[in-house]
Amino acid sequence: MQYRFVDHTADVEFIAYGGSESKLVKNALEALFNIIAYTKKLKRAKGRSLKIKINAKGDSLEGLLWSVLQKTFSMCDAKSLFGFKAEKVKVKSAGNSKIASALILAREKCPECAKMDVKGISKYELHVKKRKKFIASVVVDV
Repeated sequence: MQYRFVDHTADVEFIAYGGSESKLVKNALEALFNIIAYTKKLKRAKGRSLKIKINAKGDSLEGLLWSVLQKTFSMCDAKSLFGFKAEKVKVKSAGNSKIASALILAREKCPECAKMDVKGISKYELHVKKRKKFIASVVVDV
């Protein structure tokens, strides 16, 4: 399982999973894309997809995850794009920080692909735990 949505009183919450930090970030990005748009329609759409390079840094895995999600959301929103797939996601440690890079596949926004209007990613309820695999709980402000 990559991610699942859970009930939340006012916003949208998802739980993302990953066997590694990189896989966790990839799955969280794809959950975010699925909140904003019908990603299956975007994947099947004709025409060239655009590629956006994302680089982010955080003082912890939680901080990094928030930074990646928020930066990706902001960049796609500013360029009027819907992200639909995350590729080449890499997370590494640099001293006391975490650094991530990803390649986001996106297409121009189209009304028939829009799902929900997102305002941003909440820092308040974002949590990451390591058990057998990484588990992140993320709330998206809608």
